[in-house]
Amino acid sequence: MPKPLLEQMTWPEVKEAIEAKVVVLQPLAAIEQHSPHLPVDTDNLIVGALGKSAAERYPGKFVAVPVLPDGFNDHNTEFPGTVSIRPGVLLEYLLTFGRASPPMASGASFG
Repeated sequence: MPKPLLEQMTWPEVKEAIEAKVVVLQPLAAIEQHSPHLPVDTDNLIVGALGKSAAERYPGKFVAVPVLPDGFNDHNTEFPGTVSIRPGVLLEYLLTFGRASPPMASGASFG
């Protein structure tokens, strides 16, 4: 049975996951403010944990890949530490990931 996290797999385990037709979970978040007391990577911590949890709860159905930490975030740019990637660049990255990962990404769920 495939491991839940892609970064912990060997290439033969990735091959096994492909053959099992697992769904790839690509967590996408943002680096942004969350009030003065929380770290700017709060969203990344949450979506990373959700991806890992889903993959662990449903072994052989999902594999989570590392969090893509920088999303589109123009509404918080006045706060120091905010990182915002232009929508076109972000979309191109996601499309490139999908094209570069076949057949594993054929069932990819971006969110």
